Amino acid sequence: MDYPLVLEKIEPYRILYLAIPVTAYQSFFWRDLPQLAIQTYRLKLMVYEPKNEVILQWIE
Repeated sequence: MDYPLVLEKIEPYRILYLAIPVTAYQSFFWRDLPQLAIQTYRLKLMVYEPKNEVILQWIE
């Protein structure tokens, strides 16, 4: 969690997203513990399909 702190000091206008492959999002990130971490740390997610290099979803 150090990177967001440093980024905020250096470039506070940037918005940081955690990029997640769609398979990981579908198989893991909907579970209780990852959802709790997302809410607690106010993570923003970008879900993508790696083979075709397509962004599928932005989650604020």
